[in-house]
Order: sequence, then C-alpha cells, then structure tokens
Amino acid sequence: MLKYGKFNLRLMITISAILITRNGKYLLVQENKPDDIGWTIPAGKVRDQESPEEGAIREAKEETGLEVKIDDLIDTLEFSEKNTIMKVYKARTIGGNLKLNDKECMGMGWFSWEEIKHLSLRRKFIKDVIEKDINRKG
Repeated sequence: MLKYGKFNLRLMITISAILITRNGKYLLVQENKPDDIGWTIPAGKVRDQESPEEGAIREAKEETGLEVKIDDLIDTLEFSEKNTIMKVYKARTIGGNLKLNDKECMGMGWFSWEEIKHLSLRRKFIKDVIEKDINRKG
C-alpha cells in the first residue's frame, strides 16, 4: 500500500484472461506451477502500455500459439485480497497453430462443458465464467 499524504493508495494489478472456443469446446491449459496444477484458462498480467484486451490476445498467443480475436467481455472479477482485477474475454481463433509452450504450460486441451464439470480446476471462477458464457448464448 502506498501513502499519499494522509491517504492510503492501493495499486490494482490487472490480469487478462481469455475463453477460447472452437466447435462448442473451451481451450484449457495447465500452467507450469508444480504446486497448483489444476486446469485454467490462458491468463496473465497486463504489461505497461498494454490494454487488457491486448494483454489477453498476447497471453493466448504465448500460452497456446493461437491468434485470437476478442468477441466480448464476459466478466470483470475483483480479488481484493490480492489487489487484483481480472478481465475475462471471449475469443475465437483467427490463426496460428495450437502448440504447447512448455515454458508456460505443461498441458492443454479442448473440453466440453460436461467434461469441464468433472475436471480439477485451479480456481472456482473458471467454471463460473464458462457457465456465464454458456448462459449468455441462451
């Protein structure tokens, strides 16, 4: 926490995450985090001079090799205990080749909603944003 006169300022870290879909399935990854190996969606910190949308597109490319186009903002989540805001976008592939970046991830795959319900996910919000996306479709 920073001090500015008598005020305490809290810096928020922005993270962009991206739901990539193809033929009704969602792309999930397992990051190279030995202490936290559940499935998740591509995500990472937004860099200086980068918009959250640009960060999501970059993370998709870095983690999966895919070029994506953002279609919509699915949700904005706040994790106050970590001073973090996460923007979750929906995207579709427009190029690139699915390729495991073993520096970033140790696994990836396309999963249906029924399969996702039974996976070990890193965080509860992952299931929540996917369900929100499904419900938006109608």
